[in-house]
Amino acid sequence: QTIRFHVDDIMSSHVNKRVNDDFLKWLNLKYGQYAPVTATRGAVHEYLGMDFDWGTVPGTIILSMIKYLTQVLEEFPEEIRSTRATAAGNHLFDVREDNSHMLLAEEQARQFHRTVAQLLFLYKRARPDIEQVVSFLTTRVKEPDEDDWGKLRHCLMYLKGTKYMERYMTADSMTMIQWWIDASYGVHWDCKGHTGAVMSMGKGLVVNISRKHKMNVASS
Repeated sequence: QTIRFHVDDIMSSHVNKRVNDDFLKWLNLKYGQYAPVTATRGAVHEYLGMDFDWGTVPGTIILSMIKYLTQVLEEFPEEIRSTRATAAGNHLFDVREDNSHMLLAEEQARQFHRTVAQLLFLYKRARPDIEQVVSFLTTRVKEPDEDDWGKLRHCLMYLKGTKYMERYMTADSMTMIQWWIDASYGVHWDCKGHTGAVMSMGKGLVVNISRKHKMNVASS
């Protein structure tokens, strides 16, 4: 049974209902003197912008952030009308170092930083499919140019077309953990490499990693 405690938003899940009951009693003994600790029980919960569903598919958690993503798209200053089949184009890592690049105006640069931060929160929880794009865009928030703005808009077009995509996770075994890891070298504009990795315990990703290397190397 899953239970959400309404004291700084705590979520707890246990196979035995009485464990959650005892936890609620302990919270009230510890903090109830300031304000009563209440709880919501069930298989579906909303928590910090995320929607958790333990009841639709037995043994599987379904995680989505559709309302949050809708808000991100609505707050973006440009209307996203079309969609894209992928989160990024082949030119994602291309950066113009000459004088041909055009830096964004201050207000637009702040909006770029804000939207990238919103997508950072999104991919860490419900949309790991955009991690590579956001991982790159976070390296561009100090001096974003028009190319970076276009890459961000491309990602938002992809998200518009996949807004209702949900994340499914289940564990086939508590003792068998599987990892998939790969890396590319010299793909960034400063010749640094990029590593991607995912971990699963059955269906869906429990851990996902996509990050730029901190030093230049030619191979692993």
